[in-house]
Amino acid sequence: MPSSRFPTHPHQPSRRRTLGLLLALAAAGPAATTACSRSGSERSGSGSVTLRFWAWADIGQAVDLWNRTHPDVHVELSTPAGQVSIFQRLSSAMVAGTGAPDLVQVDYNNLTTLAVAGYLEDITDRAAGFEPEFLPAAWQQVLIDDRLWAVPQDIGPMAMYYRQDVFDAHGLAVPRTWDEFRDTAARLRAADRTRYLTAYPAGDAFWFASLAAARGARWFSTENDSWHVGIDDAPTVETADFWTELLAEDLVTTSQHWNPAWHSALQDGTLAAWLGPAWGVGTLAAYPPTDPEGSWGVAPLPSVDADRPTSGFWGGSSTAVVAGSPHAAAAVEFAAWLNTDPDAADLLVDPEHAALFPASLAGQARPAVSRPQEAVGGRPIDGVFRAAAATTRTMTWGPTMDQVRDDFIDAAAAALSEGRPLRDALHSTQRGTVAALEQKGLSVTA
Repeated sequence: MPSSRFPTHPHQPSRRRTLGLLLALAAAGPAATTACSRSGSERSGSGSVTLRFWAWADIGQAVDLWNRTHPDVHVELSTPAGQVSIFQRLSSAMVAGTGAPDLVQVDYNNLTTLAVAGYLEDITDRAAGFEPEFLPAAWQQVLIDDRLWAVPQDIGPMAMYYRQDVFDAHGLAVPRTWDEFRDTAARLRAADRTRYLTAYPAGDAFWFASLAAARGARWFSTENDSWHVGIDDAPTVETADFWTELLAEDLVTTSQHWNPAWHSALQDGTLAAWLGPAWGVGTLAAYPPTDPEGSWGVAPLPSVDADRPTSGFWGGSSTAVVAGSPHAAAAVEFAAWLNTDPDAADLLVDPEHAALFPASLAGQARPAVSRPQEAVGGRPIDGVFRAAAATTRTMTWGPTMDQVRDDFIDAAAAALSEGRPLRDALHSTQRGTVAALEQKGLSVTA
């Protein structure tokens, strides 16, 4: 087999390449060598083809259903611990030219990074016809340069979870706008100095990105085969300034998502609200209020204008075919079935397992999506998140999101510790991102 056609020195700024050309070269490179090592491999005892699938979500029930109903194509599921582990293993396998799976679960914000690296198959010709079966906002998340790189699986539209008991005790109304959100935070602090409305998580760049997107931010876009970078665009700066002011006035606190102190603050009502995604209800279920009378509610994400609600996606994932798979056609067939079949949808939304909020229209229509949620008083939450998905402003993600995430987290932490505005973190992340793209040989405008 020929050696990789990926540019020998892709990090030299002098070798400017268009986005379309880089994607084409990247896909041809690792795919070629990987296909050599994997061609004709992997036969199942129960079927003619075995597909290896790496995912972090608990989707084994759905895979089992496929295997029972599709005897000619057997899917072998592996669940490494989290996205980072999967992507590190995938990178190692692709570089080595052996051991890569046929399919991989990819969160939307990492899809471009993996596609530009040449790790994913362009499935436009095989799967573009499935577009009508998905929410438009979800479909946009798997397109790069108008080419299809994965099948949408789930989405993470944002809303506001709030402690109904705390709001009732202090006569607080659920805020509809960001101005009302600020007023509610001030009223709660004035009434009870032991509580905050919510916490700003300096260590979560994609939480921040979802709120910026809801205001209309576009960190990346492409035009004339060039990347435009706008991490410090006006909507993002407005988002940063809003949280800078809340923190400066001690109206919100800081706490990192998922750590014990944050979980405890949600449970005991120290934090009376959380701006979180549809999949976040699982966190509330795992850490219920310590007060027997405590209860959570859910409401739309505050907006700039109450009459024009907007939201953003935090998280969500897709099913991608790995470049060089010798069974690409079967892999696309499985990816489409997994994310459009009604019976599979019922298993993917099961709160005891994956608890995903489906991206497909068929999945959205399933009764299981409207099930009562004990975490929010036995009420369904799908209405709030359906509306959020319908008003979501999606973000186009760039090809260096690990760098963007790390730069923003470090810069935001430094700004907060030094008493500087969060907008400073945006400016430094913008500069670092432009430099990172240019090092990849990409054409960049800012």
